[in-house]
Amino acid sequence: MSTNNELSRLLSNPDNVILSSGLENRLADSAVQVIDQEVMKPQVQLGDDTFICNVREMVIDQGAYIFRLHIPSFTILNLLKNKKEITLSIEDLIYHQSVNTPIEWSDNLLTITTRRILNETV
Repeated sequence: MSTNNELSRLLSNPDNVILSSGLENRLADSAVQVIDQEVMKPQVQLGDDTFICNVREMVIDQGAYIFRLHIPSFTILNLLKNKKEITLSIEDLIYHQSVNTPIEWSDNLLTITTRRILNETV
């Protein structure tokens, strides 16, 4: 990189802020308005255990609902001991873990792919 290019790059960053894209995304997440989850009270069920959680992110992709969940009282042992599908409920909406989809546990966040269960009357 030439000296002029480096000088231009430095001058374009007057606050001398250096952020990785991952950190920048996390900081942006904290600035996003959070839905009043105290009212919604999202819950995750693993086997016989139920945990209150916070929905950090949700993506809808071709009918699949991908959730990133923060579960304060959750440990990795809860996940390792679980032998049933994971269920997320938000008010009267129910989402079951999709079959053969990965479960990710990273930075105290659980990421699961789900499908919405509709209450259908016959």
